[in-house]
Amino acid sequence: MRTKQILLIALSTLVVVELIILAQTGFSISNKRTSPLHSEETPEQNLEIAKLKEKLKENPENTEIFIQLANLYFNKGKYAEAEDLLTSALNIEPKNEGALLTLAHVYRYQYKFPESENLYLQALNNSPANEMIYIELGKLYRNWEKFDKAEDSFMKAAALNPDNDLIFGYGLGYLYRDMGEYQKAEAMFKKALVLNPSEFNYMGLGDIYRDLENYEESEKMFMKALEINPDSEAYLGLGWLYFNQKRYDEAEKAFKEFLSRIRPKGEVYYALSQVYLRQERLGTAEEMLKKSIELAPSSEAYTSLAELYKSQGRSEEAEKIINKTSN
Repeated sequence: MRTKQILLIALSTLVVVELIILAQTGFSISNKRTSPLHSEETPEQNLEIAKLKEKLKENPENTEIFIQLANLYFNKGKYAEAEDLLTSALNIEPKNEGALLTLAHVYRYQYKFPESENLYLQALNNSPANEMIYIELGKLYRNWEKFDKAEDSFMKAAALNPDNDLIFGYGLGYLYRDMGEYQKAEAMFKKALVLNPSEFNYMGLGDIYRDLENYEESEKMFMKALEINPDSEAYLGLGWLYFNQKRYDEAEKAFKEFLSRIRPKGEVYYALSQVYLRQERLGTAEEMLKKSIELAPSSEAYTSLAELYKSQGRSEEAEKIINKTSN
């Protein structure tokens, strides 16, 4: 078995920042820079993709190349291409853990929860002592609002490795936050920080303090995360902090920093749309909502777009969206 790697990933869910994906391959879903509002390929990405495609022609059974290509497409928001490549890898090697876990994450990122669960369970069947898979499965259940299953998965991970800070911050900390148990959530993130003073654990505390409207402490935590890593996903939490304080120009800047430094992400486009709605920049807000739905369709984005259409007297378009989401 290869050495475990924690693959740093852009991930908020509908309500929380998503931080991490695990895979036991030699490749990672990296923080590739993209255009703030588009997922167009940079010359470097084009060259890297071309090189990998040439390698794949020479080695058509090499699953690692499929995974590398899938990671590049995922980073650019091209989920269908990533899915196809990972499915091809699994057709060649059905138990390839890197392909299973990466495809599970791609599904989870798009809120395809049953498909994601199936792949995590397959991976656990192959590696029942891997606490990281339990953490990722717990994250899925938390996103899915199956909180009892989420807590059970995180506890199983803790039984396997009680010194893994991700269990307490990324796992239980955000779970208890979603459940509204802020005292327990804060305690979990502080425990995680003792184990590992990472940017992610500071971000978690920043989210907790923002929810509690302790904005000064929240900003300190996000800034601490950015000191550790200037390309941190803390820009998303920081943007929502500024949004809550009606500091809309600063919120817009923070959300755009996330997109330019990390990758296209549906939730971040949704966040930008809310800024533009407050600023009455309705055309741009509509563009951001459509982009959000394209990348990761969520009820929040559909509802916001329908409400925007209603406010403009575009009742037929609003009705189409309402009918689509109710079916």
